[in-house]
Amino acid sequence: MHRRFRELVRAARARNIPVIDRCNLTILLAPGYRDLPRWLADHQVEVVASLPHWEQERSDRQRGDGSWEKSLEGLRRLRAAGYGTGDPRRQLTLMTNPDGDRLQPLCDQITDQWRQALAEHGVTFDRLIGLTNMPIARFRDWLVEEGRLERYQQMLENAFNPCTVGGLMCRDTLSVAPQWPTL
Repeated sequence: MHRRFRELVRAARARNIPVIDRCNLTILLAPGYRDLPRWLADHQVEVVASLPHWEQERSDRQRGDGSWEKSLEGLRRLRAAGYGTGDPRRQLTLMTNPDGDRLQPLCDQITDQWRQALAEHGVTFDRLIGLTNMPIARFRDWLVEEGRLERYQQMLENAFNPCTVGGLMCRDTLSVAPQWPTL
């Protein structure tokens, strides 16, 4: 978390600039950040949070033991602050990404599966999006080690859909990293 995050959000919102918090759900459980769900809601910040899968085993396999339950607790705290209820001022988008070298198959049926499975745990969300794993860093190393890099890159190329380019976040969204220089 950038040490001047709240200041940056307040300044943007004072200018009526929409803000999206790419939220690590487990930070919402950490001392000093437990008030963040209410604070984000008060400032009408859209939250985009990743959860690898609605099933505990698959999420924990990707993120580590216990990460799924901590993420769900973070999602419950966001819900208590009004997120995931359809309120356009408190939008909660879940982002999923598959483990391994598969593409994320998103459709209404899968979104419904996510909604039903997570509702059993007191979790709701407004939108589900998928992240495609780029063949870089540790993931690339794994693809090379398994002899799957070329096949994965070909699969990405074959799956390219030019109709999606207009909706890419990188075209109109500024991302601020924790290493962002001080003002």
